[in-house]
Amino acid sequence: MDSSPFYAYGVEVQSTGKIVIAGYQYVSHGSYSNYDFALARYNSDGTLDSTFGTSGVATVDFGSNDGNDHDYAFAIALGANDKLVVTGRQQLYNSSTGSYTYSVPVARFNANGTLDTSFSGDGWTLVPITGVHGPLPLVLGAKFLWLVRTTRAVALISRLRS
Repeated sequence: MDSSPFYAYGVEVQSTGKIVIAGYQYVSHGSYSNYDFALARYNSDGTLDSTFGTSGVATVDFGSNDGNDHDYAFAIALGANDKLVVTGRQQLYNSSTGSYTYSVPVARFNANGTLDTSFSGDGWTLVPITGVHGPLPLVLGAKFLWLVRTTRAVALISRLRS
């Protein structure tokens, strides 16, 4: 991993014994920087697995390409074939109104850290939420549940697990 801070919130162990942590990392995108979903995979001996993502880390930016968005991964679940389902919160700042909007981002990664494009065409989707300042994840073993005011998010996450 580079020297950017990485905040970890979830962990899963793949069938190979490799350890995947999910969280977020401050990432430079050239003209702007923001927090993005980030996964890091470690070998069973604790070394970063360079065969995963890019040099051991996989990131995804759900954003607006201007640095006014931040994507925070708070939960990870292991699916079939060691695929990884990650979810959290996206907050997007609207500079013209001075307010934030929030969404539940969901991404599915292949076992090697690439986005699984069989999900939603690009490997990720955003479920808008209103009336709350972001969802609260509960991680229960290999399953997770989002407490949000939308059945769409719960139905989507259930579908991803199968």
